[in-house]
Amino acid sequence: MKYLTAHLPESPGIYVVLNVRDGRRMVGVTKNVRKRATVHFGQIKAGKCQNRLLRRAAELAHFDDFQVICVQEIDGNLRHAQRAMLEYAWAVRLRSCREDTGYNLAAGAHWTPGARFRVTEERMEKFGRYMQLSHVDHWAPINEELLASWCPGVLPNPHVPIGHM
Repeated sequence: MKYLTAHLPESPGIYVVLNVRDGRRMVGVTKNVRKRATVHFGQIKAGKCQNRLLRRAAELAHFDDFQVICVQEIDGNLRHAQRAMLEYAWAVRLRSCREDTGYNLAAGAHWTPGARFRVTEERMEKFGRYMQLSHVDHWAPINEELLASWCPGVLPNPHVPIGHM
């Protein structure tokens, strides 16, 4: 894995985990890009990614289909909120919060509509409100237009400034 991360900086930055096979990506922010990339590669190889969408993709793809790229080095003295805003800006720019193009469930402390929907579904199932069908893949990609028709008001207004969501 060292050859996969040798080009990455050991400084704070915004990074992208890219699936080169289908172009889907996940944006993240970290204090050490190289170290975080090593962790991601280890999780992908072991099939133990915390991000369930990325884990599902890793099960269907090959380890070599993933790359980590540093898209912006950042000042290590930035406050958490500033780092979160940069992460969110890159996630929006790279469309990593859309399930057809990315794996982000959250970026900059903003949950995606699909992630909010899944968490609600899991809670309802956990507390016995209903039971999911056994053949349903809870983490299959959700079409955002279909989700909006099921749950009006779930999708954020694209005209609201980032800091006011």
